[in-house]
Amino acid sequence: MTDPGAPRKPLPKGGVALVLALVFAIASVVFGIAGAVQYVEATNANVHGVEVTGVAVEVHEERRRINHRSRRFTVAEVEYRTADGAVLTTEFSRRDNVGRDSYEVGEEFELVYSADDPSRVVLAGDRGFVGPIANGVIGGVFLVLTAVLAPVGMSRLRRERGGGRPHSEPAG
Repeated sequence: MTDPGAPRKPLPKGGVALVLALVFAIASVVFGIAGAVQYVEATNANVHGVEVTGVAVEVHEERRRINHRSRRFTVAEVEYRTADGAVLTTEFSRRDNVGRDSYEVGEEFELVYSADDPSRVVLAGDRGFVGPIANGVIGGVFLVLTAVLAPVGMSRLRRERGGGRPHSEPAG
């Protein structure tokens, strides 16, 4: 039986690389699935959605913290009418320093809402593909790290255990 107070052996360097490879593999799958789901939702909203015109009924500014910095956003509360006559509202925001003028009360917006859930609405033409693309790129980076770390970890483990690479006998 092992002594609980005895110092534990550190994980071999090859083992660390394999653990990292496993973490990166899991992360690449998670980011890949997230990107695929976002892509399908964005595509469905634009392909199967209902197009309507919304009107800004209120505009205000707010400050939000992004990456430890305070940023100023203009927020428009937009009202739109569904096909069955229900009046819904949503909010859209934009950073004030991106070169576009601020929203104005009465400004019209072309919107697309989900026929299944009219509260899910996007700006028409806003395909929402930045999220899926970002998730795909991040997932790809993790996949590359997995492809690099797994073989490195395996070779280090073999060397640490004294196995090394199998040597071929010279023909002779």
